[in-house]
Amino acid sequence: MNFFKPISLVVLLVFIAVATSGCSLFGSKTPAAPKVITIWGFDDEDVWKPFVKDLSGTVKGYEIKYVKKTLNSSYENDSLNSILSAQGPDVWAVPNDWVYRHKDKLASMPDSLTKDLNLDEQFVPAVKESGVIDGRIYSLSPTVDTLMIFYNEKLIETALEEVNANNKIFSDVSKTNREIIAQPFDTWDHLVSKIRLVTKRSGNDIVRSGAAIGTSNNVSVSEKLLYALMLQNDVSMTSEKIDLATFNLPSSTAAGTTETPGKKALDFYKSFSDPNSPDYTWSSSMPNDVDAFLSGKTAMIFANKSLANYIAQKNPDFKYKTAPFPQVGTDYNKVIDFASFNTFVVPAISRYPDVAWQVVNLLSVSMADSYSRTIGISSSKKKKDFEPTIDRDSGSSLGSTQAQTAHTWVKGRYPEAVDSIFNDVINNVATQGQDTQTALDLAAAKVTELLRKESW
Repeated sequence: MNFFKPISLVVLLVFIAVATSGCSLFGSKTPAAPKVITIWGFDDEDVWKPFVKDLSGTVKGYEIKYVKKTLNSSYENDSLNSILSAQGPDVWAVPNDWVYRHKDKLASMPDSLTKDLNLDEQFVPAVKESGVIDGRIYSLSPTVDTLMIFYNEKLIETALEEVNANNKIFSDVSKTNREIIAQPFDTWDHLVSKIRLVTKRSGNDIVRSGAAIGTSNNVSVSEKLLYALMLQNDVSMTSEKIDLATFNLPSSTAAGTTETPGKKALDFYKSFSDPNSPDYTWSSSMPNDVDAFLSGKTAMIFANKSLANYIAQKNPDFKYKTAPFPQVGTDYNKVIDFASFNTFVVPAISRYPDVAWQVVNLLSVSMADSYSRTIGISSSKKKKDFEPTIDRDSGSSLGSTQAQTAHTWVKGRYPEAVDSIFNDVINNVATQGQDTQTALDLAAAKVTELLRKESW
């Protein structure tokens, strides 16, 4: 009887089982696959090389991998599909107003890290406003980007020469036109004076714009500007439970009267595109604000600090300066800037959520200053003994100063839809002639519906 074939088959099966288990008949083991923490972000790979190296040296036993992504219209769906298929990131870069939207899909920071973290003392306010939900930390960021003024000093000087040559007076007798231009960009009143002086009109046609503000179709940050004005006017955007829009409601003043601060902010924004207003400086027929700025059609635009990177690529020879975002009054205790930035979250489906959070924590705490300098956006770390002031210098430190006083607001689960509603509000009052209070009431109803929407 021949036993060779069945015995050989058994031996072969045992050998295959041992081999696929990572062991060998001689006692050695096949090296285990490396544990990988994958980071998705929007910066170039070269920017991340030193941070990946430092993280790899700190987070022992894990390979740190960075993948550059593009924040476009398909990024969210592509990210979610990759995450659900276990091919996505462990550390996921998202806009700060996406955190609340995706909170049910995210892992919060583990207690082992939160016990050593104090957001109020270590980070600027906008980080907490975006990242803390129901007392748990869902996101951290090493940087915070803020709105500021980009201005063409040469164009402003040209406007001043023209005005003086024509003996036009744009102010009361207490100030010359040059004194108006020399005023700091500290308050909206001072900015409006500059805008009136620089703007050149022919009937309702704008020959030269003082600033790109007042419309939505050609102002890149239109809704952000309106949000900033509302926050500066003490508008409560939503209820505490984030289930009711309240930006259209009246409030009591210190003098005991009643006013609607949301309407006040919208009326002011609208004035810059109203041909019947002395502040008229911009219209819906003007080019896109950034293009108008680069071509000399407007002297000033509002943008996040990160626009500087775009200008450097688009027109590296273009000369401009930056100035602080203007404030409603001169009370330095009420300085409010507006923040919008990318932040890091950890998907709950990550294989190593605690380690991923360790990476986010390292990036946002010990590496924040180095990272912010590298990408040219302000650090999110809070400065010790910082004192707010409206007398803020222009230049490279401006963004860092504004980050300390920048705020944001939670738009619920549909932030892009909310932005669209506010842009419609601006368009309806600026070009369709709708009453500002009516526009806000209709918008509040739509936003409330979104805040209460339970299904996706």
